[in-house]
Amino acid sequence: MEEKKNEQQNTLKNSENLPPQTSPVKPKANPVTIASLAIAAVSVVAAIAIVVGGLGKNNEEVHIHSYGEWSVVKEATCETNGIKERFCNCGEKQTDTVYSQGHEFGTWNVVYEATCATEGKERRECSCGEREERSIDKIKTHIEVIDASVAPTCVKTGLTEGKHCSVCKTVLEEQTELPLEPHTYDDEYDANCNVCDFARVPSCRHDNTAVLEAKKATCTASGLTEGKKCISCEEILIPQTKIDPKGHTEGQWITDRNPTCTVNGTKHQECSVCNASIKEETIPLTGHTEGAWVTEKNPTCTTEGSKYKKCIVCEEKIRVESIGANGHSGGEWIYDVLPTCTAGGKRHKTCTVCITVIDQEVVPEKGHNYSDGSCTRCGAADPYPGAIRIYSYSDLVNMRNDLSATYVLMNDIDCQGFSLVPVGSNESSAFTGLFDGQGYTISNFVSSNADNVGVFGYNRGTVRNLNVKDFTYDVSAVSSNTVNIGGIVGFNAGLIEQCAVFNGDISATMDNTCRGGLICGYNTGNVLNCFSSGSVYLTHKSSGNKWVTCGGIAAGNEGRIENCCVNVTLYAYGIYRYQAAAKDPKGEAALICATNEKKGSVSNCFVMGSVTQGNNRQGDICGRNDGTITNCYRDSNIVLGGSGKKFEYATSQSLSNLSKSTFYSVNLGWDSDIWDFSNVNLSNKVYPTLKQN
Repeated sequence: MEEKKNEQQNTLKNSENLPPQTSPVKPKANPVTIASLAIAAVSVVAAIAIVVGGLGKNNEEVHIHSYGEWSVVKEATCETNGIKERFCNCGEKQTDTVYSQGHEFGTWNVVYEATCATEGKERRECSCGEREERSIDKIKTHIEVIDASVAPTCVKTGLTEGKHCSVCKTVLEEQTELPLEPHTYDDEYDANCNVCDFARVPSCRHDNTAVLEAKKATCTASGLTEGKKCISCEEILIPQTKIDPKGHTEGQWITDRNPTCTVNGTKHQECSVCNASIKEETIPLTGHTEGAWVTEKNPTCTTEGSKYKKCIVCEEKIRVESIGANGHSGGEWIYDVLPTCTAGGKRHKTCTVCITVIDQEVVPEKGHNYSDGSCTRCGAADPYPGAIRIYSYSDLVNMRNDLSATYVLMNDIDCQGFSLVPVGSNESSAFTGLFDGQGYTISNFVSSNADNVGVFGYNRGTVRNLNVKDFTYDVSAVSSNTVNIGGIVGFNAGLIEQCAVFNGDISATMDNTCRGGLICGYNTGNVLNCFSSGSVYLTHKSSGNKWVTCGGIAAGNEGRIENCCVNVTLYAYGIYRYQAAAKDPKGEAALICATNEKKGSVSNCFVMGSVTQGNNRQGDICGRNDGTITNCYRDSNIVLGGSGKKFEYATSQSLSNLSKSTFYSVNLGWDSDIWDFSNVNLSNKVYPTLKQN
């Protein structure tokens, strides 16, 4: 028990000897509160000492500190803490902090007042000398001062009343200048100003006057009324008024010169008052009086004659006219060279009056008249024994009755006013025979609606040496999904060689997929040594997943196109909208073929013309090429229009190079027995042609 008591006393003593807890400086802390806390702490410690007090070790009495009053060792300022201390009678010292109380400022004092132009300032101070300042807002209103008006005089301008601020000197109402006042006089005859003594010339009293005499007006001259003026100052007191001329009085007309057949006469009119000439007029000439025609020179067969008429009044020759030549009077044809089966002849006509040769012509060869394997005229062997000869439109139509026969065109056929139903309608009913046009021409025909449109619809045979010209294909309604349109053949799976198209016109507006080419619509066979000129215009009339393609030779090619020449204009516009989403446009055009497929080949070709529209793809040779293109050339002036992708597969050449015969024989390797390129001049629009033409 004794050990425990001693331990408690030591603990209490140690707690008394602990240094007091200090706190950081706390600006503006409440000194009353801090002092109260300190006294309370001391009381608690004293109480503990009393309670715990007793005997120490060896029964010695334990000392309890008894502190005196606090004394300040270091005074606290407004911004820094101070220190205080106190002592026990045993000499033990205890210290504590005297906390800063912060600044205690006095009242605000004005340093300088605010005005309407500048802010003011006010200040307050702490007992320690610390200062605080703040601005005083400007005065919102000006202190107005009236700027007095100044009345103008006749020598000095005046001013209107104004205003300004007496503090900031701002002009609140600007003074404006008043103009000079006029001089003041006693009356109009006073010479000096009453204010400034300005001298002037006074008004005249007009007491010395003269009369201005009147003047009478005549026919042409003006008059004047009577007036009055001051002699002293020359002022007009009564102005004279102008009197207008009276004008002439018309008298009789007097003839000066009588008219003749060829010359006008003249006359004049005089004034009845002053006899002056007041008007002149022309008397129209009388003109000639024609007599009868008189022949001056008789006409002949080749020269004109002449005739004239005279005036029966003056005998002058008044009209001369020519008498047309009589013209030749033609006789019978006289043969100079008789035509044969294979060579042409010559013949002429002479005038029966003057014996002049008036007409001559080349007579074409008669052509063979084959019968039983030979010509009945010259005995030549029939190159196509058993062939069917075509002479007329009806013969062309009858070819549909035998699609495997051999046909030979014997002359040109004009199909004006007729439509051609294609020979061979589709793959199962294709033309498989041979057709030799022998260089003759089928012209002026129109098409009928069909799946495969052309002179031949679907060809698996041979078509050669045929010319077609001035035809029109206007296709609008067919049953199948795909239409093939060609000037010679609609769909070619056979051979087309040495064929030519001139001024072809192919157009179609439909919902179907449409292929148009001036030689054939689509080719899986061979197209060799062909020429085409004209235009192809294809378009869809409504949206759909369909294509329109066109070309100068074929729209599409899976076969062989070789040694061909074109001069064409193409337009292909396709529309494709599917499931409400816009897809690629479906229009392709190119001067040889719109599409050259994987198996297709194009070689040794020359192109001219333009693609005015191919809204998906377009090109000088092909719009889309997946096959082979070799040794092809184009006119350097070729135009590729439209908004589609443009492709060039040909080498550009100048017009001068393309007009050389060596270009066709060497560069293209064309056969001069098939082609005539000896006189080509592209600048003058002279193009290479097939010799059969």
